[in-house]
Amino acid sequence: MFVPLHLSMITQRHPFLALCLALVLASVVACSNSGEEMRRQLNELQARNQADSLMTDDSLALTLCDYFDSHGTPNEQMLAHYLLGRTYADMGEAPRALDEFHHAAECADTSSTDCDYHLLTRVHAQTANLFISQNMPMEALEELEYEYNCAVIANDTIARLCAFEQRHNVYDMMGESEKSIEILKQVHLSYLQYSLKEMAANCASVLAVYLIEAQQYDAAKAYMDEYESVFCDVALLYDCYKGFYYVGIEKGDSAEYYLRKVLRSSQDPNDIETVYRGLTMLYRSQNITDSIAKYSNLCYQLSETRFQESHAEELRHMQALYNYNRNQVLAAMKTIESNQNRHKYIVILIVSIFAIIILFSLILIIYKKGKDAQIRLRNNLKQEIDMQIKAKNELLQLQNKKYDELLSQKKEEVDKHQNAIEALRIALNPQDSVEPQLANTDIFKRFEYLSMNIHKRVYQEDWRQLCEMIDQNLPHFRNTLFSQCHLDEKDYHLCILIRLHFSLQQISILLSVNHQYMSKRRRYLLSKLFHQEGKPETFDKIIKSIS
Repeated sequence: MFVPLHLSMITQRHPFLALCLALVLASVVACSNSGEEMRRQLNELQARNQADSLMTDDSLALTLCDYFDSHGTPNEQMLAHYLLGRTYADMGEAPRALDEFHHAAECADTSSTDCDYHLLTRVHAQTANLFISQNMPMEALEELEYEYNCAVIANDTIARLCAFEQRHNVYDMMGESEKSIEILKQVHLSYLQYSLKEMAANCASVLAVYLIEAQQYDAAKAYMDEYESVFCDVALLYDCYKGFYYVGIEKGDSAEYYLRKVLRSSQDPNDIETVYRGLTMLYRSQNITDSIAKYSNLCYQLSETRFQESHAEELRHMQALYNYNRNQVLAAMKTIESNQNRHKYIVILIVSIFAIIILFSLILIIYKKGKDAQIRLRNNLKQEIDMQIKAKNELLQLQNKKYDELLSQKKEEVDKHQNAIEALRIALNPQDSVEPQLANTDIFKRFEYLSMNIHKRVYQEDWRQLCEMIDQNLPHFRNTLFSQCHLDEKDYHLCILIRLHFSLQQISILLSVNHQYMSKRRRYLLSKLFHQEGKPETFDKIIKSIS
């Protein structure tokens, strides 16, 4: 190796300096080799991911994340955390996978010209898929929007179209099938425009299913012909809906052929339940009562089994999320305990002193504002009482003079002042309002206990006592709801629980229903009771305002 003359002279005169220089050079070479090895392992793990291999060991991905967080570029950090998220997804650890996908997106340097938007598109796509699997439609829509924008910047036409197409699953989850059909039609035309015939045909098959469900058989036939012209081997679920199509156009033999074909070939409970539903429709159209009873009963039994399994799966997801959050809290506590030292105690003490001073000042300010507010409320109350007395005196005078029109006006004025007095009294003494009275009842506390113990059963007697408590404390509540239309018992119980400010999670436990059912039901009741179209939260707000 060539060594400069002045450097060789220095090393000959100072052997220790030569040794130090050699160690520095060796460490630089070792770091370089280590970096190359880590990048090689990162590329190998990415190759496994692209080959769709099942990844159930997070040790390598964790090592890569630790290394590239300190030594890697933003793109390498994003890839490492993306692969860790994919590993957790394969392991069934959805909360940890979401955490890593969010971390990967945060690593991306979007201000840089070499930002890997193709990878960022896949990060948001995986995040959206997890949100869809966890029945979180609004979060999924937000991630799909991010995916679409990143695909546009990356000039990735297929990813852009796939991100737009994926929205139909979200709207289907929300019960808005018309929007799903509209999205699929737009994407289908785009696929054809870019000569992506196979993707267009797959999209056509999904469109055909939606249109068959909507009983638009002529429109569905065109998409079915397109799909079958591209693919010879079709999915069993498609054959099932082809049977639905023939039921709809009253070709019973063809319908039964395709439905029986799926029943013989598929072991999937979803396919079998759909077949039972199709056979029930077929025999109903043919008025064969024995077969109607048989297959409708089979469909109900399978649907009930699948509902119980989905409910159990949802509980497992909740338990996994609880365990994950608890482990995170414990890990954070251990980290804080290990990093505590004398200097941190001093800092904490100083911050605590300043916090106490600031808190004491805020308490004084709030107390003064509260006192001033009390004085203003008392003055307003005195003024309202004086005005009411004056209005009553005038009312008595008008009653003697028999001025009907003015008498009606003064009655309204008296009622107005009375309402203002009640509002001011409640503002002065919040404890006298109806909400604390509701919360202090035994039956309310009983339902709170039941909502926190999912294995406890809600008896009919519990519901009866809860309804009686509402009738006693909120006498207008029942009349307000039933004056619009007749409600069944389950819908009325849902309205009561919303009015008592139970959370959606508590309500799902008390009524033994899932979140998707509650979302659809609240939107339906908003339209039925109050003749409005909007979000379920709008219905909650109206119900909680009834006193």
